[in-house]
Amino acid sequence: WPAALIADKDPDAVIATVTADHIIRPVADFRAALDRAFSLAEQESDAMVTFGVVPTEPNTGYGYLHRGLRLPGGQGACEVLEFAEKPSPELARRYLDSGEYWWNSGMFVWRAATLLDVLAELRPTTRAAIDELVADPARLAEIYPRLEKISVDFAVMEPVSRGRADARVVAVPLDIQWYDVGSFETLAPHLPDDRHGNHVRGL
Repeated sequence: WPAALIADKDPDAVIATVTADHIIRPVADFRAALDRAFSLAEQESDAMVTFGVVPTEPNTGYGYLHRGLRLPGGQGACEVLEFAEKPSPELARRYLDSGEYWWNSGMFVWRAATLLDVLAELRPTTRAAIDELVADPARLAEIYPRLEKISVDFAVMEPVSRGRADARVVAVPLDIQWYDVGSFETLAPHLPDDRHGNHVRGL
């Protein structure tokens, strides 16, 4: 819906979809990667850009990106051959040892119009509902409940990586500290410890 609203005002607009529950350090390096992703999407209208976190361990809690050829002049960016689901410990070790896989960050940069065109190819019912919302936002309570409940990874990025739409997936490397904070347990190590087993920031 936001992509459609933006594309309606600026057909060439490039937008980012980023995640609120990640810890990323240093921020300056992430900002530089965002700049590279925006440049790719601006230069190549069919590019749907994601970020591949350079793995530091065979983690079984993350999805993976199988990298293909490097893009000429892409500053380390690569084609994405496949989205791999969260692996077993043995498979995660093989991914790490191969040097061909990055963690899937679940963050994206693309032209708003490209996302909408791909939705029209792959999920036409969803695209039609979004167009209805743009035409009449007051119908949100009516339209939203009947939208298909599916992530953008499954609905868009994975099919595009398999050649099922007129676009392509490319990944920009994130060689930084990156943590996907999915629970209080995974957040705790990043907060100060009061020596009584409490991890707190704030009052």
